[in-house]
Amino acid sequence: MKGKYLLFLLIILSNDLLAQSLTGINTISPKATLDINGNLIIRKVALGDSKNDVLTISKDGSIYKIPNEFQPPRILSGTIGSVFGRANSATKTEKNQAAVDPIGGIAITKGLNYTISNPDNGYFVIVFDTPFTNIYSASISMVDSYGSKWGVIGYGEQPDLDSVGLRLYTNDNTQIAFINVNELHVKTGRENGQLQNRSFTFMVMGDNNEI
Repeated sequence: MKGKYLLFLLIILSNDLLAQSLTGINTISPKATLDINGNLIIRKVALGDSKNDVLTISKDGSIYKIPNEFQPPRILSGTIGSVFGRANSATKTEKNQAAVDPIGGIAITKGLNYTISNPDNGYFVIVFDTPFTNIYSASISMVDSYGSKWGVIGYGEQPDLDSVGLRLYTNDNTQIAFINVNELHVKTGRENGQLQNRSFTFMVMGDNNEI
């Protein structure tokens, strides 16, 4: 009879220990319910949507869930060094064409996650490679294109972004002409309201639907 009681007690204790046990793979001292010491490969994962939570891994390997509302916004920005004068159908290397200053390795008409065109003098169209879900804010600012040329740059000439401007020009202007989740339109011009190509920088912030 004592043997039966002892066996019954052992079964209860073992079940309790198993319920609280930690399982380790490639480790003899697991620190969580499942502790994997090594790479993890998951062959198939169900696709979610932009409203799903995401998982993050801390430095010690712990996995945490980040609710969607706490995910960082997506920011898209660039610096556009335009050629002065009227845009036309000339090739990229000829005058009167839009040009993107090679800051940060940006190419002629292809920026980091955006493509820019200059369909008319003083008018730029920036198309986002990946559309936003929602737009929070957008801003643009003029960039000094004159450098040491003392404010005299002829039509079709490249901007001078490699030297400090000699004067502070306040007569050039820029404004957002149109924006949606797919593209941003920007107007630039001189003090009399006439549209002319000028260099500018832009930033757009919205939902981070790439996560």
